[in-house]
Amino acid sequence: MPFLGPGVDQTVAPAVTPTWVFTPTPGTQSSARFYNYGNINPVYIGGSAVTQFNGLPLYPGNRPIELQNMNVTMYVCSGAARGAASGTLTASATTAGTTTVTLTAIVPAALAAGTTVMIGSTANTSSMDVNVVNSTTASSAITFLSPLLYDHAASTVVYAATPNTGSVRVTAGVG
Repeated sequence: MPFLGPGVDQTVAPAVTPTWVFTPTPGTQSSARFYNYGNINPVYIGGSAVTQFNGLPLYPGNRPIELQNMNVTMYVCSGAARGAASGTLTASATTAGTTTVTLTAIVPAALAAGTTVMIGSTANTSSMDVNVVNSTTASSAITFLSPLLYDHAASTVVYAATPNTGSVRVTAGVG
């Protein structure tokens, strides 16, 4: 991942999955300023497993958030609105890092390639995954664009979702 020099801006339209925005320069006291210049939706700041459920929300039009003495790579993501339950994972648990899951039934049209989905329990959103369907098989398998961030119990619900896109500007090395 490239390093942004002091004062260098980068503009990102984050995906619903973690999107890289900042890597600190090794051996220096790095800082970064995050600004959401979108007009409607918040973006979420955090580490490599950031989601809308565990990230620091940055609302549009608010003052920038400035983080000092950064020693970790930072990511952002956009949120998504949960829709209807569209499938259920099989009786086998799914582990973090998985890119393909199997449903208990044939993949419905609501989960076609390109669809944003949420996987997990609405009672425990801190471990709910948001991802994008890359492809499906003729039977019941779904492959995602990114690996799942969390483990999921057997028979977990898969929801169709609508992405809430945002825009963020990151400036490295700010005062």
